[in-house]
Amino acid sequence: MAAACDTAFSRVKLQRVGLLSRFKCVVGVDTAGASKPHPRIFHTGCAALGYPPAVTAYVGDNKLGDAAAADTAGLLGVWVNRSGAGEDGVTDLRQLAAVLKLAEVAPNP
Repeated sequence: MAAACDTAFSRVKLQRVGLLSRFKCVVGVDTAGASKPHPRIFHTGCAALGYPPAVTAYVGDNKLGDAAAADTAGLLGVWVNRSGAGEDGVTDLRQLAAVLKLAEVAPNP
């Protein structure tokens, strides 16, 4: 699930970088009627994926707007710490699979 701006704009961005086909759904503010950090955008994405929030992870590069907001909405919020400052978050995307496995959140094959 990708969440940002409106749905069409998000789909265009994902298409340009060759990632659109890797997403089951794209949820934007126009779809959810709310933007992050409101729980509704996360819950709309979960519903579109067919999973409850408790078994869904949201990965983002904003500690408060992505990871903490997802946690508040009942998902597993994973922060991608791009700067590597401090000891929080995932600093290398190769760590992501291990983080999700430890949390018992598995991708749908």
